[in-house]
Amino acid sequence: MKCPRCQAVFHATEEQDSVDLKARRKADAKRQKERYYRSSRENSREVKVATKGSKAPHVRKSNGFRPPDYKEVRAYCEERENQIDPVQFVDFYAAKGWMVGKSKMKDWQAAVRTWEKRE
Repeated sequence: MKCPRCQAVFHATEEQDSVDLKARRKADAKRQKERYYRSSRENSREVKVATKGSKAPHVRKSNGFRPPDYKEVRAYCEERENQIDPVQFVDFYAAKGWMVGKSKMKDWQAAVRTWEKRE
């Protein structure tokens, strides 16, 4: 390493190495906060969210839920050999905005299994 004042080359001490490592980690953390990343994959989308009074935007991951179509529900119901009508299932939850109570649906296959129990 070079001395910042006289440019003389000297061997860095352990203390200097730890300071450099801390500075590098701090810079990496700052870079990660400032990074905006949007993946094209459906199941791992990230959204840039500006929060009140913050300098850097936060990155929030969505839950990755994608509403199924009739064919997917029909295939899953045939696989489980149940008597659920896929059109009725999709229409029911589409009308509710794919909400279960006050929460967004996370797993439509679990909802199909719940419907099985009720029949």
